[in-house]
Amino acid sequence: MGIRWPEKMYGHDKWGHFIQGVRAGEVDTDSLMTLSDEALESLQGQKMSAYQIYKHEWMMQNGSQRYKHTLCVDLTNMSMNMLRGKKRQVLQKIFHIGSTYYPESMWKIYLVNSPLIFRAIWAIIKPWLHPVTLSKIQIIGSAKEAIKKMNEEGIPIEAIPDWMGGKHPGVSTHDYISQIIERRRGFRVL
Repeated sequence: MGIRWPEKMYGHDKWGHFIQGVRAGEVDTDSLMTLSDEALESLQGQKMSAYQIYKHEWMMQNGSQRYKHTLCVDLTNMSMNMLRGKKRQVLQKIFHIGSTYYPESMWKIYLVNSPLIFRAIWAIIKPWLHPVTLSKIQIIGSAKEAIKKMNEEGIPIEAIPDWMGGKHPGVSTHDYISQIIERRRGFRVL
C-alpha cells in the first residue's frame, strides 16, 4: 500500500495532533484498481489503525491524550482522470472507510495547491464524505497560503511537510506499519 498510496506522518501542532500528508499526484490509481475490495478495505483499515497506534504511543510518551490528527493533501497534478470509471470507485471506497469508520479521527483537513479544476472535482467528492468530516475541510490555493493558515492555527513550520515549504521530511506510513509489525510479531516485512 505504501507504493500505491504513499503517505507520510509529519510533526505535531501545539496541541499534539500529528500531520498526515498525502500527495494526490503520487497515488497510483491504476495499481489500486487491481486490488479486490477486501484487500483495499483491509489495507486502508491497516493504515488508519496504524495512525491510532501512533497517537497512542505519542500519548504514552507525552502524557497528553490525542485521538485526532490533521490531514494535509497536496492536490498538485490532480486530474479528472482520477475520478472516472473504476478509479472513481476505488477512491470512493478509500474515502468511505475513513469517513465511515474513522470520522472523528480528523482534527482538520487541508487541501493544498488546489487547482481551479478541483472545484468541479470537489462537487463529486463531497457526497462521499461524512458531514462531520466535511466541516473540518479547508481548501487552500497555494502552499504559501496553507503555511500561513496552518501557522495561525497552531502548526509550527517545523511540523509542516517539506514539500509545502515546511521543515519536516516526514516518516513513511508504510515504514511505520512495518515497524509495528516487526515489534509486535518479531519478523521483518519485505
